[in-house]
Amino acid sequence: MTLHPWLYRRHTAFVVGLLAVALLATVVLYRQALLTPFDGDETGWISSGVYYTDLLLARDFAWEKWQCRACGPWGGLNMPLGKWAIGAPLKLYYAATPGAAPFMRFYDFERSLAQNQAEGRVPPADVLRVARLACAAFGVLCCLLLFCLGFWWVNWATGLLAAVLLLATDGFVQQATRAMTDVHYLSFLLAGCLAAGLLVKRSGRRAHLTTSTLAGLCAGLACAVKVTGIAVGGLIFLALLAYVVALHRISLRAALRHAALFVVVAVVTVYLLNPFFWPNWQQLDAMALLGETRSLLTAVVSGQLGSGQISQSYPQVGNLAHIAEFPQMFLRWRTFMQTQLPIGNWTEPRLLAIHRSLFVNLAAFPFEWVLLLIGAAAAGRRVIAAWRRAQTAPALAPLVFFAVNYLFVLFLVQLNWPRYYLPTAVAGKLLVAYGIVVVFEGLVGLVRRRPVPGSL
Repeated sequence: MTLHPWLYRRHTAFVVGLLAVALLATVVLYRQALLTPFDGDETGWISSGVYYTDLLLARDFAWEKWQCRACGPWGGLNMPLGKWAIGAPLKLYYAATPGAAPFMRFYDFERSLAQNQAEGRVPPADVLRVARLACAAFGVLCCLLLFCLGFWWVNWATGLLAAVLLLATDGFVQQATRAMTDVHYLSFLLAGCLAAGLLVKRSGRRAHLTTSTLAGLCAGLACAVKVTGIAVGGLIFLALLAYVVALHRISLRAALRHAALFVVVAVVTVYLLNPFFWPNWQQLDAMALLGETRSLLTAVVSGQLGSGQISQSYPQVGNLAHIAEFPQMFLRWRTFMQTQLPIGNWTEPRLLAIHRSLFVNLAAFPFEWVLLLIGAAAAGRRVIAAWRRAQTAPALAPLVFFAVNYLFVLFLVQLNWPRYYLPTAVAGKLLVAYGIVVVFEGLVGLVRRRPVPGSL
């Protein structure tokens, strides 16, 4: 079977673009990994990364160990996948380096950097380098996924420009070269958007089932890094699913099946990747559980339930209740952020600070937001034109990706931390790149229509 010349050229351009982006991103991020200023959070991710990797390798799934109260906020409050991605390369490095001692200390934010260094709370240079290079690999993956999004949903120039713009954004480069989990989260969000976008790119029952499965898997992986991943990934998928339903590409009943498949795959992925949510099946006693359940219900109805922890008075119920740790994690995070972090400590009006971070501090060049608006308008025009023809518009995927992340920041983010805005800024690079392409095409069109002197 031979490919049509157009397909051959398109696939060649895709492969060449991937190689170019991979090379450029590798050079930029791996060089910067040695130069990025140290952040105290890196200590926690490195230490907990090794700790949780040790537990996984030892197949030690004791619930108390996975909670790891001594790990502070880097313990059970955070999902383990990002920690494994940092800890596994470090374990390989320790095993391959004679005399290398695992670093297992946590940064004290009440003390200065110099004091933490004197107390041994800052990782050695070689340990920090290995952890950062491991994270930089995911930064390269982000650039490749962004190129794929632009290439398949708009055009090759948009994909290439978006990747270049991302590498020209200091906020992304610094975060992708720190031993922290934000870049892992971002990678899975990008992969999820790419998968969900297949709803408007492909048709047919089998294609949509595959899309729902892949998008659910990516949302689950993102959630296995940061708990918000399942919400952001789910909203992107549901928005695109609603779009194809509105265009009568699939029935509402089929859409409900796809949504259910997405949720099941995402939730199963989260549970499989977090032993903190697993009961200890070896300690489970059905008869004892039944007796404790009756006793607990009686205590609740009679109002005699004590103020102590249920897990202490009813160990079988507490063991089985580990399954409920996942939904409770959203509440735990809310409590943690409201009691442990400076919520609302803004130095300027919140909306102004958010937009300054998004469109100034995380911009690749001055007045980037102008081209973002142009790109969003052009993509929106494509979507409207396709809607009038009862056709799907792949350009909707980047719009939805940006809109969901932007609204998430606008309504839910309560800390003025640039890394919380990173997914929105990265999504915006696609629209900025498309805006540049649109402006360039417009200028070329003007030049071509300009009359030549002396012509009739």
